[in-house]
Amino acid sequence: MSWTYDEWLQYYKGKSVHEITLEEHVKWSNEFQKWRKNNIE
Repeated sequence: MSWTYDEWLQYYKGKSVHEITLEEHVKWSNEFQKWRKNNIE
């Protein structure tokens, strides 16, 4: 399964990329990268 960052945000955080702040993006983009790596391997 290949999710986009926006799909992941909507599912796990309840916000889209258009609704998040820069602070949230910095924090959550790191979470997304870790989540994505673990789900691919």
